[in-house]
Amino acid sequence: MNQNSWHRHRRHGLALAATLCCAAAQAQAQAQTAQSNTPEPTQLERINVTGSHIRRVDLESALPVQVITAEEIRRSGNMSVTEVLQSLTANGAGGMTDTASFGSFAYGASGVSLRSLGPTATLILINGRRLAPYSVPDINNGLTNFVNVDAIPRTAIKRIEVLKDGASAIYGSDAMAGVVNIILRDDYESTEVEAQLRSSVKGGFGNQWAALTTGRGNLRRDGWNWVATVDVNHRDEVMLADVVDRVVDARHHDNSFYYTAQPFNSRYTPTPNYYGGVSIDPATGASNAATRTGRASANCPSDNRWAFNSTFTPALNLCGYSSWKDIQYVSPTQRGTLFTHGEMTLGESASLFGELSLTRLTNKQSDWPVPFGSGNGATPNGRDGGVSYVPQFLPEGHPNNPFTGQPAGITYLFSDVGKQGIHVTNNTARLLVGLRGTYKDWDWETGVMHARDTADVSYVNRVSLPVLRDAVQNGTYNFENPKAGSVTADQLRINPVDHGRTAFTMVDAKVSGQVGALPGGPINVAAGAEVRHEERVYNPDDRIFGGQVYLQVAGRTRGSRNVMSTFGEVELPLLKSLQAQVALRGDHYSDYGSSVTPKLGVAWAPVPTFKARASLSQGFRAPSLSESGKSDVPLFSYVNFDPKRCGDFKIDCDGYRNSGAIKASRDLKPERSASYGLGFVYEPVSEFSMTVDYWDVRRRNEIVFVDPQTVVDHEDDTSPLYAGRVHRSPADTVSIPGQSIPGRITTVDQAYLNQGRTQVRGVDVSLRGSLPLPGTAPLRVTVEATYLDRWRGVDTDDQPWVVNTGNLGMPRLRSTTGFGWSPGPWDLGATFRHLSGYRATVANQACTGARFLGVCDVGSYDTLDLTLAYRPSKAWTLRSTLLNATNAGMPFTPTLPLGNRYWYSPAGRMLSLSVRHEL
Repeated sequence: MNQNSWHRHRRHGLALAATLCCAAAQAQAQAQTAQSNTPEPTQLERINVTGSHIRRVDLESALPVQVITAEEIRRSGNMSVTEVLQSLTANGAGGMTDTASFGSFAYGASGVSLRSLGPTATLILINGRRLAPYSVPDINNGLTNFVNVDAIPRTAIKRIEVLKDGASAIYGSDAMAGVVNIILRDDYESTEVEAQLRSSVKGGFGNQWAALTTGRGNLRRDGWNWVATVDVNHRDEVMLADVVDRVVDARHHDNSFYYTAQPFNSRYTPTPNYYGGVSIDPATGASNAATRTGRASANCPSDNRWAFNSTFTPALNLCGYSSWKDIQYVSPTQRGTLFTHGEMTLGESASLFGELSLTRLTNKQSDWPVPFGSGNGATPNGRDGGVSYVPQFLPEGHPNNPFTGQPAGITYLFSDVGKQGIHVTNNTARLLVGLRGTYKDWDWETGVMHARDTADVSYVNRVSLPVLRDAVQNGTYNFENPKAGSVTADQLRINPVDHGRTAFTMVDAKVSGQVGALPGGPINVAAGAEVRHEERVYNPDDRIFGGQVYLQVAGRTRGSRNVMSTFGEVELPLLKSLQAQVALRGDHYSDYGSSVTPKLGVAWAPVPTFKARASLSQGFRAPSLSESGKSDVPLFSYVNFDPKRCGDFKIDCDGYRNSGAIKASRDLKPERSASYGLGFVYEPVSEFSMTVDYWDVRRRNEIVFVDPQTVVDHEDDTSPLYAGRVHRSPADTVSIPGQSIPGRITTVDQAYLNQGRTQVRGVDVSLRGSLPLPGTAPLRVTVEATYLDRWRGVDTDDQPWVVNTGNLGMPRLRSTTGFGWSPGPWDLGATFRHLSGYRATVANQACTGARFLGVCDVGSYDTLDLTLAYRPSKAWTLRSTLLNATNAGMPFTPTLPLGNRYWYSPAGRMLSLSVRHEL
């Protein structure tokens, strides 16, 4: 073997070093988990590695790749693919997790955000092919086309390859931030059973997982192989009331606008509060109550009569309600997955293979009952683009109105209707059939795949707007004694259901081989083509879309398109020490046009122990079908300041609710990106390697919609960005006697535009080492770190850059340091994780006012995980993992009473126990 080779060869098996940035120790771990059942100790197999379609033995090239093996996942104590990917140091801000109730409109899903560019910039693959995107789009956060990683089974994983470099020229248009390629098992010949339990040491936060995997046949020996796995997972519900003392800092107990010294206090209560001085818009029936005057219901329990005194003068003795009793902190989930892979040889140089994956995922979120009153009546109506209103006051003569000669404002909770809920049932399916083989020195593969994702979103215990509106106006609902009214909770209650579906059918083919030679060696090339048909449908319940479900909104989407792609890649060994990788991809979308994206990588090894590398690539993300198809989404909106009413006439200066609407546009252009990388690999000895990589991603033409308040502030501008987008009710001749003033804003149109830009840059550092210990097994050492040097963005071209680095939710440094030792049947490990602190403010925000509680900085978060495994025999593995062994709490964040659950774990110290048995 040539000593200048950048792979490592292990004496016990086949070297499958699957990372480009971490050669030595990672190759050792990879070899242990990917050995063939009939290894040839001196034979090196050519494999595909994420970042290239060229099969190779020498795996170090110009692109940084991190590999996570199945054994490393077991050691981590992580229960799902979501947890594994969220622990990546390259995973930054802008992702999403399903652990919090009502975290986004993409209910029940989790997404990865490499380089803090959001889930839509991270391409998720299974065995090098894409998955169907999640069928419930989150329009508010721009998450219109991302993969729900919750639906990927953990037990079927052979390894995960993370390409931390934009690779759209090879894999697809939307890999601006990088690629996560999940390689599933395809070569297993036995049967194994695994089970894992995990819970907080103090109770709660339970999670249970079990899996069965079986495989038969050997492709080389028998001419066929078949692997199947069943994976089931259950996560327990956690109510805030059960863990409030652990997850909510005492400083937040009196941090409400009203300063009642009660946690999470609200004036919305099961018994009403009444207010005088109601302002009513005669054109729409919308109203605002002057909440600085009011009284509690006589039925309010004495323990709930609190003095709301902040800006109210004099202090009010209203009824208050501690909503934390109803808040769900972690939603319960259940997941079941069946995955199977089979392959059989056709002669000596070809094989037929197939994959089938089926997943069913349920997520049941719940929240406190529907609130009523104090300006909450505006519900967007998608049919006419307007607003459906319910009077937020009790008219004169209403049986519950305590005032004489005037309407009464009200705040109230429909506790008799029940706690709100969102129950999501998500089903995914993926079927692949293909052929692959060799012809002379060429490798080829072709396949046909169909993938789909469907979701039923059930809204539990909502309130019918028409029934409520009539009941308020007619006085037939009794707010003091709901059972006594002629309109009851059963008549108000409504449980609408939305239905979503995404699907695509794809045919692809690729070939790779050698076409001559250069001074450095043979020229390797790869080429391929792909054709797919995409569909997306989201049908909201007709009652929701028509504004008939009080305070509920959902958009609709329908679209399809055809995509044709071709790519070419060539690896040029210019010299023994100098290698170039060039790739070019062309994509044609039937709904907007064509794009071409190039990629260039260079690797230079002047000495056997050092390799420098650089890359330059361009990428693009085509407008999703939610953005460019037949899509219209009504939204809740709020006018903080109305220049034409408050600014000119001092009316509605407290702001008021209205609606918004986002409509798809066929004039959108793709988002574009440019990525730059520069780094090196240093491997002075076979037991140690270090990589350092600088990266810079610049994205432009981002598809955004402008903040509604900005549109309102520029209502009279002639720019198409603002003109004609603010719609008002007829002139108001009542609020100021004798004057006609502009009516209230009813709707603000927010169209999709190519206006945004983002620039992000930083440095990745990776270390892999093996320290020999006399008379025993060596000590494994790994380090992964990502430093975010700058993240800045802008929504429109005429605005200045907003720098978010080091601000709320965007830490600069994230690192993981691991130690492992495996003497005999034992396996011990320790992992230190560090997340740097950041300012408690958002960009350009001053740390002033009571909301910050005198705290302007969020502290760092440091945890220690300990793992111990024992293998009494080859068939059994018993493992215990203590996560967050030091019981580090979530750093205090003054503006987030429930803590930042994207970055921190609220469970404290957790114990995981697992058993694995091979039959």
